[in-house]
Amino acid sequence: TLNLVKSACIDSCYFISHVYTPVCEENICYPIELEIRWDLLGYFKDYETPVKHPLTKFDHQLLTDRDQIKMRAILSNKYSVLRNMKVDDLIDKSITIKSAVKVDGVTGATRPSLKEEVVQGAIYSTYTLWHLVNGAAADSIRKRTESWLDKHLLTDFLRSGNPQYHYFALEKLPDDQKEPLKDDIIRLVRYGEGNVPFFAFDRLPQAIWSDPVYQTRLISMTGSLDFRLKNAILNQLLKVSLSAVSLDSLVSNLYRLTDQQLLKALTIIERNVVTLASDAVLRLKSYQNNNDNEEVAKRISRILSLWNNRSH
Repeated sequence: TLNLVKSACIDSCYFISHVYTPVCEENICYPIELEIRWDLLGYFKDYETPVKHPLTKFDHQLLTDRDQIKMRAILSNKYSVLRNMKVDDLIDKSITIKSAVKVDGVTGATRPSLKEEVVQGAIYSTYTLWHLVNGAAADSIRKRTESWLDKHLLTDFLRSGNPQYHYFALEKLPDDQKEPLKDDIIRLVRYGEGNVPFFAFDRLPQAIWSDPVYQTRLISMTGSLDFRLKNAILNQLLKVSLSAVSLDSLVSNLYRLTDQQLLKALTIIERNVVTLASDAVLRLKSYQNNNDNEEVAKRISRILSLWNNRSH
């Protein structure tokens, strides 16, 4: 049975289930009893065992603190090799390990190539728990959350601290919600983990590129963004007209760009030269005087000449 534990904070909500199950036929390991917690998309969060029924391994030895850390790491990996394996595939039955507490109790050794995939001495427990955590229960949780999906839940997911929620919300985001949630999407372009910034960038509504406020905001972020995202922002700015404030921000951030990006930025400035403010022109001159790239110096000279002749 899966029970939802609610909280005002989306990151503090979780599903929980009490589990009691045998893990090996030989009865040389105790049954497992514990509570498992998942997030709202079915990703493993943690487990907790009763004080009187801790997790054990072969011959009823308690799992060490290091074993517990490894167990949690394994359960957190949805793409473990355990997914497509049978438990017997993990065991080398040509090597027999005898029980010290059960007469005639024997088991096989862990295959050397799979030692990092299981907790040593707890092959059956690791395998059983992984499939409990990442199997039907996890699928059921995700489907349940998808059935509740609305604007409020999408917003909560975008604002959460969980990258998996970010991926999910961006994937499910309807086109008519991109505009209302654009500030949350931009925040993920700047602060998202892993590939989240790229997913977020692709979900930005097209209208923001013509908005001076958002032009300036996105340009000011370039110093903290991945090389590819800087390119993506410049490519979008090539397609629109920039405000004086946006151009000023772009000139101020030229030093953050690679040579190729710099030339692209100068193309943007040249296309908007009539909007260029005098303060930005002074910054361009200063940048020209402190840059050794001949092509950059030539391009800036052309921009300055166009700016001086703009009224004619």
